[in-house]
Amino acid sequence: MRHQFFVRNFTVLLVATTVLCCSGCGDDPNAAQQQSAEEKKKAEEAAEKKTKDDYEALPLTPVLSQQIWQTDPSGGEGEANALSLVKPGHWTAVSQQWRANYDDLTGYCTFTPKSRKEGEPLPLVYTPYSLTTGRPALLAKNQPKRITGEIFIPEDSPTLSIESRLLRSEYGGELLPKNQKLKKMPSHQYFFLVIAKQPERYAFLKTTDSIRSPWQDYNLGENYALHYRVALADGEKRFPLPDNVLACTSLAYVLWDEVNLERIQPDQERALIDWLHWGGRLIINGPNSLDALRGSFLDDFLPAEAGNITTLKSRDLAPMASYWGQRQRGSELIALEPTKPWSAITLNLRPDARYSPHTGRLFAELQVGMGSVIVSAMQLNERDFLNWPGYDGFLNGALLGRPSRQFSVEPTIGDDLQLTWAEYADRRLDAYMTTGLRWFSRDAGTKANVLRKTIEAEPNLYGMPSEPNVKSTAERPGGLGSWNEFSPVSVAARDALRSAAGVRVPGAGFVVACLALYLFVLVPLNWMLFHALGRVEWAWIAAPIIAVVGALVVIQQANLDIGFVRAQTEIGFLELHNDYSRGHLSRYTALYASLSTTYDVEFDDLSAVAIPFPNDDDDEARYGDVRRELTFEKVEKTRLKGLAITSSSTQFVHSEQMLELGEGLKFTTTSSGTNNLINRLGVALKDAVVVRKQREERSGKVRLDACWLGQLRTNENRAIPWIQISANSKELPFTKERKAAAEGESRERLDVDALLELAFEFPDASDPHYSDRNEYRLVARVDEPLPGTMVDPAPSQIVGSTVVLAHLELEPAKAQSPDMNSPNDVLPDRNAREELLSAF
Repeated sequence: MRHQFFVRNFTVLLVATTVLCCSGCGDDPNAAQQQSAEEKKKAEEAAEKKTKDDYEALPLTPVLSQQIWQTDPSGGEGEANALSLVKPGHWTAVSQQWRANYDDLTGYCTFTPKSRKEGEPLPLVYTPYSLTTGRPALLAKNQPKRITGEIFIPEDSPTLSIESRLLRSEYGGELLPKNQKLKKMPSHQYFFLVIAKQPERYAFLKTTDSIRSPWQDYNLGENYALHYRVALADGEKRFPLPDNVLACTSLAYVLWDEVNLERIQPDQERALIDWLHWGGRLIINGPNSLDALRGSFLDDFLPAEAGNITTLKSRDLAPMASYWGQRQRGSELIALEPTKPWSAITLNLRPDARYSPHTGRLFAELQVGMGSVIVSAMQLNERDFLNWPGYDGFLNGALLGRPSRQFSVEPTIGDDLQLTWAEYADRRLDAYMTTGLRWFSRDAGTKANVLRKTIEAEPNLYGMPSEPNVKSTAERPGGLGSWNEFSPVSVAARDALRSAAGVRVPGAGFVVACLALYLFVLVPLNWMLFHALGRVEWAWIAAPIIAVVGALVVIQQANLDIGFVRAQTEIGFLELHNDYSRGHLSRYTALYASLSTTYDVEFDDLSAVAIPFPNDDDDEARYGDVRRELTFEKVEKTRLKGLAITSSSTQFVHSEQMLELGEGLKFTTTSSGTNNLINRLGVALKDAVVVRKQREERSGKVRLDACWLGQLRTNENRAIPWIQISANSKELPFTKERKAAAEGESRERLDVDALLELAFEFPDASDPHYSDRNEYRLVARVDEPLPGTMVDPAPSQIVGSTVVLAHLELEPAKAQSPDMNSPNDVLPDRNAREELLSAF
């Protein structure tokens, strides 16, 4: 029995051991195979790493010029062929695609404008600073990531490039630097963005005289002849618009045809609507787009709804063709005769919209703030329409809303075609003609023409006269919409800051008064008080307490005069539009420090942009002796970092942002003709005045009517009774009422009268888009800084005042006149229009 038990157990143990050993032996081939595969993968990765960098980047491109090609985009990587165009003096949105090939990266990306020749950061003129933009860079392994940023190009910058750097963190560890050359646009030139399902169908725009503005000028070059850079973007791909309207100031027009609304981000929607309110013009190809836009973010701004499908024949086109085919100094153009009926839709007008002047009922438009939306009942690229000799004149006057033009030839340079404005011949290269965008704090009271000056050359070595030199100087190198540190608004704000934030030594009267009051309290008053109490000995105990309290009172009363504090003074200018909650706020901030301090300025809204504000325009200090680098970054908030201020000095900062303010202002007119205004901003307005500008039809003189509202509280609704005021007065309207309101205030107001005076000035005759239009506006003040910004370290004292300008109602633009003549009138042997279209 014992023997059998031993044999049985031994057998079981042997079998189990054999099974286990066999099982282990069976895994060996798989393990070896797996190990071999891992080694092979590592070898392949190592081999691949020899051919690829750890990090790669495509060339950086400005967002608005990504679809402007130097060569055929089919010839290679799309963005590699994009023409990198920027307007100096404008904030520009740039985009760059990065890829981490082997590891994830939580890094930081910077963009620095640099001089192409010296390779140094571009200085911010009249300040000791340069500016770098920073953005977080979160890269997943093998996943391309597009990083965008907003860069500022100073107006007087030379040839330039952008250096982009990828860092491991905000504070260093550089991984990959890249440089991209940029090309500057002239002051009068702007972007014309076409977004369409088939953008190539609008390539003809590039050859029209409205875009090319033919003018042979060997001194300026072909780039100066162009009025617009046409960007043809695919409406099915990423929406090619910056997500901040303050980076859209170089965009004049948008043409819209079957755009995929799912590719548009909420920030881009908001930027496009902001752009419309400040003067942008959106042209919509109605038959393809109106139905799709119903219920979209643009629905409230559409002038019409799509009606029935119809066809157009000669008689339907006759009213439009007969007006735009007129020529005062040339032959009237042939009628517009379709070779076959055109497919179209009927346009059913919405409230407040109108049919565009002299277009029959084929185009409808709606005023949106200072801008407009126009839709067509027919295809904008109809072939018979393009072949009509009057098409370019219609494009210029009806669609773009620009003044009448005149064609001529220059016989000395081979009968080349030249084009000027009929009523503004000396302003051929003036930004006022090429864009309708207006930002009051930047553009009011400014000029934006390119001036030509002929300089006689000295005789050569042989005594013979040399050819004269022609020099061109732009009054504003960035044109309209450029960041302007010396606009009338900026100059007035600077003067107000100097007055409010200046550091002053206490006068002799202040010192004598403080000393007399201290001695009176310390000696007679102190002795009399305790003598009355019968405790004269306590006067000695009270003496040091009185001394300490007296010192604290003197410090508090002296305030900034003795410089023991950090202080912030802010002058703001807020521009609004009726029934729109977002306003354009320009802040001019003075930061004072008694001891050396480095400030960071933070903004709640990601639309904010900011740079140091020059204290003056002294040419001797144009670029400063020391150049410090500031960082403008956007992470969860927007910040201007590293603003260093020396002891007992003041540094100014200029910032702008789109500020959300309640539900805005609501200006209405009742059926009886009474005007009403409701304040829904969430902020009380003071010294509020509503003013109405009207041009009398017979005399052409300007009449101003106004109404003093005084304080307009939140949600308050006020009727507006009008009285006439002088249109030529050099003082603020309602001076007595303002003085009485100021006397009733518990604290002293900052002096912003110069800014208020500017807010009452309407566009003059030099502005062809707005000078002859009637307008209602509100001018008021808010005697405190508006919310949305924070300074670190926090100032102990903050004071400020904001001037408010609200455009309550703007008359729709008057109809433009047809061109004075046509290319065929001055080039009778050539059909200029057919030659332009033959390229397609």
